[in-house]
Amino acid sequence: MKAGLIRGVTMKDMFLLDPEVTYLNHGLAGACSKPVFETYQRWQLELEREPAAFLARKAEGLLAEARAALADYLGCHADEVVYFPNPTTALNVVARSLDLKPGDEVLASDHEYGAMDRTWRFICARRDARYLQAKIPLPLSDRQEVVDRLWEKVNPRTRAIFLSHITSPTAIRFPVEEVCRRAQAQGILTIIDGAHTPGQIDIDLDSLGADFYAGACHKWLCAPKGSAFLYARHKVQDFLEPLIVSWGWEAEEPGLSPFIDHHEQQGTRDLAAFLSVP
Repeated sequence: MKAGLIRGVTMKDMFLLDPEVTYLNHGLAGACSKPVFETYQRWQLELEREPAAFLARKAEGLLAEARAALADYLGCHADEVVYFPNPTTALNVVARSLDLKPGDEVLASDHEYGAMDRTWRFICARRDARYLQAKIPLPLSDRQEVVDRLWEKVNPRTRAIFLSHITSPTAIRFPVEEVCRRAQAQGILTIIDGAHTPGQIDIDLDSLGADFYAGACHKWLCAPKGSAFLYARHKVQDFLEPLIVSWGWEAEEPGLSPFIDHHEQQGTRDLAAFLSVP
């Protein structure tokens, strides 16, 4: 078998990409393989055949199955993860839910995704809190330097540490396990931006130790666009308030957990991208 061939078919033949384009930007949005895209379209067709029945009677069970498959891949429990259209939306849930007081601080690095820098500055400005970014110099020769640089700025006002697992602008894998371990020992919440992690390295959220973790399925994992997730470990789920208040709030028939009820039901929407992730 020649390199790059699977049963005589090149990897690129398995995708819908323009044959004239060498596509490298999975960091923005990954390309779906043909089998995944066909699954995506099958779910859309299933919805259109009988929309009311699909959304009102089938969706809850289908989402539970898709969530269980994702949780198994991520190494966590099915009631600790909820699908979102992108990591930015998922992380906004966490940022907007924090009960920041005047003078409180959220600590990050200077390698974070620009949209999230804007989110934290927006939130902190309205709470009279501070968003601080520890400078992590390049080239980085020692992972421990990341931890040391962050802890130079940790103080009694530090309420949360926000850090990328793999950075977007500089493609560095940060030692989030050690950061989470030290933060937990000091009672500091950890919020990890894992947008670029699924599909690149193995993930075990149970052992990672983060309080909150958001990731994209539509980047390196090559799932359909609009598929991402928010993980919240059991002990901190009560911190979170839904961005969209819908039928899951004050649910007449509570489901697996309030976390799932509050954040999964967001009104009528196309669920095909989520259901294609498995």
